Amino acid sequence: MKGALRIDNNKFLVVEFEKGVITKIYFSFKEEIEKDFPGKDLFLDYFSGKMVDFKDLKLDMKYIPGFFVKVYQLLRNLPYGRITNYGSIAIELGNKNLSRAVGNALRMNPFLIVIPCHRVVRKDGNIGNFSFGKDLKIWLLRMEGVTIENEKVYSCRHWWD
Repeated sequence: MKGALRIDNNKFLVVEFEKGVITKIYFSFKEEIEKDFPGKDLFLDYFSGKMVDFKDLKLDMKYIPGFFVKVYQLLRNLPYGRITNYGSIAIELGNKNLSRAVGNALRMNPFLIVIPCHRVVRKDGNIGNFSFGKDLKIWLLRMEGVTIENEKVYSCRHWWD
């Protein structure tokens, strides 16, 4: 099944699910029919600027590679409005040389917002890439209170603070 939530005039959050378990979350830039889905009230709160904890949402990770699951589980604990970088996640996973692998896992993230890959930036503060474009990543980060200038994080609350 599929549900959708209009974020603004040209953005929809789409949630695919089966039996109350979310299988995929993504953005769509084409017209979607708004329908109910698991966690819809949480997403409404999130997009209205409230701090939200998505930890109780059930995600289907049975077909996701083990390393990716480790990255997603770690990142799921990254608090609202805080950022980290690829290298810090790699170190947290036990190997500082895994930064690129972490980036690949985040590039394939099937659970946007719930697994907050938009909160991961480069070590130098550059916002880095995002599967739905830098403008959307900047918009999400700013919504969470992160100050960005010239595609670089200017002020924020780091996860490791």
